[in-house]
Amino acid sequence: MNTTRLKIIKQTNSSGGGGGSSSSGNGTPTSNAADDPEGLPAPSNSGDSEFVALINPATLTFGASINYNGPSPNASPAGAGASGSASPAQPIGQAHPHLIYQSTDPETLSFKLVFDGTGALGAATNQPSFVTQQINQLKKITYYYQGEAHEPNKVLIAWGNFTFYAKLRSMSINYKLFNPEGDPVRAEVDLQFSGSTNPEEAQRLMNQSSPDLSHVRVIKAGDTLPLMCKRIYGNSKMYLEVARINGLVNFRNLKPGTEILFPPIKK
Repeated sequence: MNTTRLKIIKQTNSSGGGGGSSSSGNGTPTSNAADDPEGLPAPSNSGDSEFVALINPATLTFGASINYNGPSPNASPAGAGASGSASPAQPIGQAHPHLIYQSTDPETLSFKLVFDGTGALGAATNQPSFVTQQINQLKKITYYYQGEAHEPNKVLIAWGNFTFYAKLRSMSINYKLFNPEGDPVRAEVDLQFSGSTNPEEAQRLMNQSSPDLSHVRVIKAGDTLPLMCKRIYGNSKMYLEVARINGLVNFRNLKPGTEILFPPIKK
């Protein structure tokens, strides 16, 4: 029976990500799974671009939250002198406060990985440095700062038909067992990831078309400024104001690939 292993795969700057579940960009490419027909993969098969879990997590925990501009659930009544929350208290006698949508936070994914170097997983794992090497490999893929990108890696977490594009939010390492020389031979690592998409994908997912919001659009072949203003504002005559704000001289001949800012409508 084949065993599918959870993999954490480093993504390059040009890698895709997006589509599917909210801001996380989840999909279901089965080719991302780590199939192991012989049982456990060799400890050294992760390389520099991916990490393979030798013990799959027992659970996956998802989190999602939405931010509203309105009374905080923990807000104190007016005059109570509470601090720490900028949201106003709910007016007396108002049963259901009116909440105004502000933003949707990235989805989160949390799980625990267990590392065992006692030899229970096979002779290859029965070496003093095994647990330390595996944790260092995990940190190399998810945690360490990458100079060229100026940030840690974006990763793809893949397990069977499940995928999650994300960046590491937190890592907590608990060493559980040591050999007589003091080397850790068992450890548990709690990981939390935040879903990550590029700005273009985030805008597509949010489908923000309100004229009260700022928009940045990339000119495509056949686009005209009046037509784009009609789509966004519902009024093609706004093209003169948009041209002025963007410093466009020849707005009748827009070059594909040019980014155009469409500011909010002044009411």
